[in-house]
Amino acid sequence: MWEVVQPLDHASIYREFLNTRGEGMHHILVETSHRDYETMIAEATAKGCPPLMEGNWNGTDFAYLDTEGPLRMVLEIFRRPPGFTRAPPDYHYPHAPDAMPL
Repeated sequence: MWEVVQPLDHASIYREFLNTRGEGMHHILVETSHRDYETMIAEATAKGCPPLMEGNWNGTDFAYLDTEGPLRMVLEIFRRPPGFTRAPPDYHYPHAPDAMPL
């Protein structure tokens, strides 16, 4: 799954990246359900990669870690609430997975 982020206005880590580096890969998200979220943030911070931004969206906590030095991009981690289920997509392109030609 790819996420396309277009900063429209206001200051943000996305706008800063676009202004300083141009278009390109900003961050990658890693599934981290097997690790404790706060521990990961503390370990990253201790290694010189503190959060650039943290937040919560629809019950999911997330953090963008400052890993541009070692990884050349930002690393995103998250913690979903218990019982989380992903909402179905609004649409599929070019077709729904069950309608794929054989």
